[in-house]
Amino acid sequence: MSQLLVSKKLVLILSLSMISLLDYSLGISSKSLLARDPASKLIAQSSPTSSPRISFKLPSRGAPVNTMAAATRGNDNRPVAILPKTNLGLTASNSPVIFVYVPKNTSSFAQFRFRIADQEKKELYSSILPSTQEEGILMLKLPEKLNLSLGESYKWQFSLVEQNGKESRKFTTEGWIEKVPLDRNLEKAHSGKIESWTAINIFAQEGIWQDTLEKLALLHLDNPEDGQIQREWTELLRSVGITETVAQSKIFPYIIQVE
Repeated sequence: MSQLLVSKKLVLILSLSMISLLDYSLGISSKSLLARDPASKLIAQSSPTSSPRISFKLPSRGAPVNTMAAATRGNDNRPVAILPKTNLGLTASNSPVIFVYVPKNTSSFAQFRFRIADQEKKELYSSILPSTQEEGILMLKLPEKLNLSLGESYKWQFSLVEQNGKESRKFTTEGWIEKVPLDRNLEKAHSGKIESWTAINIFAQEGIWQDTLEKLALLHLDNPEDGQIQREWTELLRSVGITETVAQSKIFPYIIQVE
């Protein structure tokens, strides 16, 4: 009888321990997710294998003209525009986020400069940004006051500026962005009322590069230990021709507002 009683007590203690560990684990997940994107809570608590694989549908058309971005897609110690081979990123946002890889650079570069112009080469915006000597992927959020017109392509340029104030042509990358109208699916994806993976896949299937990247990057930053999200991010960049080194670079954990 005493052995049976001891066995029951052990089972009870083990059960309570498992419940406590589960509560503690879920508590940490909730805190990390609520800090950025509550809609992603259901994703992080699901098993890694349940995450849908992203299949980005590349639009048939590309940038209006060739840009230097096509020649700087690898890690040759230059900035890289995180764009498909078409050099054009579509968006349905009024203030989209541009992604740029910056290599580890020397102290001779004092600042970064961001410019954007229309197809007639009229400069609409030029801004000096804080620089970093670290390697990684920057997120640059465009201001709503740019008021991007639907169906019109805009050329942007990102440069490293030397201490003498001159932009380095060697350390410059550029690409194009175009705003598309919101259809019912895109409106749903932008609403914040559906889970993150569903929204990401809607953007990806409609070929909306900038919004796909932004949503996935924020999900990745909210869940840095989730290997499945990291793999999805790396594979998405590789699928459009970005090199492995750039695709696996860290994403800086902040968004720079272009003022």
